[in-house]
Amino acid sequence: MSIFAGVVAVAPGIWISAGDCDALQRALTRQTGDHASIDRGPAHWIGQVELPARGYAGRIADTQGRTTLLAGRPLFASDVEPGPSDVQRLHAALLTSGTRLLDSATGSFCAVQWDPVAGCVTLVADKLGVRPLYYAICDGYLYFSTAQRVLESIAHLVDSTDERGVAEFSAFGYPLADRTPFARVRCLQSAEIVRVAVGGATASRYWHWERLPPQQIDEAELPGLVHRAFVRAIERRLDGERSAVAMLSGGLDSRCIVAVLRALGVSVHTLNFAPPSSEDLVLGRLCAQALGSRHFEFPRGPLDFWDRMKATFDAWLEHTEANERPANPYVVWSGDGGSCGLGHIYLNPEVVRLMQQHKIADAVDEYLDYNRIALPRKLLLRAHRDRLAALPSQGVIEELDRLRDVEPGRRFHSYLMQNGQRRLLVKHYENIDLRRFELSLPFFDSDFVRLVLGSPIEGFLRHGFYVRWLREFAPEVATTPWQAYPGHVACPVAVPPGLRNQWDGWYDDAGIRQARINGIELGRRVLRDGRFPRNLLDRKVLRLALWLTRLGWGDYSHVFKCADVFTRYSRVS
Repeated sequence: MSIFAGVVAVAPGIWISAGDCDALQRALTRQTGDHASIDRGPAHWIGQVELPARGYAGRIADTQGRTTLLAGRPLFASDVEPGPSDVQRLHAALLTSGTRLLDSATGSFCAVQWDPVAGCVTLVADKLGVRPLYYAICDGYLYFSTAQRVLESIAHLVDSTDERGVAEFSAFGYPLADRTPFARVRCLQSAEIVRVAVGGATASRYWHWERLPPQQIDEAELPGLVHRAFVRAIERRLDGERSAVAMLSGGLDSRCIVAVLRALGVSVHTLNFAPPSSEDLVLGRLCAQALGSRHFEFPRGPLDFWDRMKATFDAWLEHTEANERPANPYVVWSGDGGSCGLGHIYLNPEVVRLMQQHKIADAVDEYLDYNRIALPRKLLLRAHRDRLAALPSQGVIEELDRLRDVEPGRRFHSYLMQNGQRRLLVKHYENIDLRRFELSLPFFDSDFVRLVLGSPIEGFLRHGFYVRWLREFAPEVATTPWQAYPGHVACPVAVPPGLRNQWDGWYDDAGIRQARINGIELGRRVLRDGRFPRNLLDRKVLRLALWLTRLGWGDYSHVFKCADVFTRYSRVS
């Protein structure tokens, strides 16, 4: 795995500043002992840190100083321009501006190429934009990084706010399109190539999800075809390894991955970090027993999801002797992307019906209401309330308009895959220098996703297709109980009684109390923060929400989180 960043002068007659280079190098990794490979000249500084996972990074520099950096795994087709390594093949393809090689990629990756001969920098995202790559063009310089926090070390890049980005971040947990909370910083979108040279910047796409032709596949044959695509996605990522480590919850996504790994003869260590007495913990354990994995549980970690995953991985490493670990222990298989990609959560039949009737605004309202997405209006000052509160729905409508060539029923799902899903793992990649493990993500395999997006949507809603799909796996997959989403197809196997599910209360009483304490502390910090945007938010409402939460008269953590986002990112001119 890899983190990289850089600054390149793309205007004639200017040089990069030592201060910017030093700031980028300090921010590149926060882990003591990491070594950065640096390529530096009067007009460029490019740094990269490679972390323990094998096969998820690359760097090449030719005799003319042209350099390509890679993070992640493109997983190019083996019959397209074969070469000794992914980064070498990518290096040659980008020099010729060819996209045939990129068309064949099915993995999650990002890359940058600096060509001093042509005076051009090329930035590339994978087909779904899962692996983030941020950039800013400012005063004749191009800055880029795989982590937004690295660009935040350059003060003048983050001194102005993208108000829409902040509002979307607060409402959805991520900005839409290429936005970030900062006006100057952008994030590459799905299959995007940005080329920056003296003449300016150009953006293009080498892959267009909105141009997928509808597939003429018999409904009875589709589960088998999707299953074969899923197995191929796992085989590509497995790359001949005979042992692996995978997350295994009480849901369906991770169990499907582990089931295929076991069917392929792979020895699997499975990790579960769900709280005690939860369905996720107990059903994950039952599934591990049925599939024959070596199971490890760590139910007492931090409350934050990603911190909890990190604590579990570290505990597993410490618990497992080096000679018992997989050959590549810093690669963890994860079911991220499966619930939305195949289970179609976030959508309901009404959203699809409204989209098919071309009632776009009504469909967006239904989607937001169904998923309880909104800015807390009372927190917003009256003068800005209507304008700010409308920004999230406005962003969704614009993205749906960009995808207007997609079949109407499938259009909202395509929007989700290219926005919420591609930002799903940002927090992991933002902190990968501290987390120290890579994720293997077969549900984001572009060939697998293409097969789903090219199929009529109706049968997929509420895990309908997913549950039929389970028949393609080993019998243990469908006969061991799983945690089903409320309102979706129910699990036909009895779930042991007395367990908590993640919607009615994932944590026990102690966890709930700690979450409330954490929320109160967040509210207090925001109130004390000198950056609090008094021009946008009402302190009195925040203070009232804090008191009501302290008294136990409600949980207003959503108000604290919204105020925190606006406080961290808003800049008052």
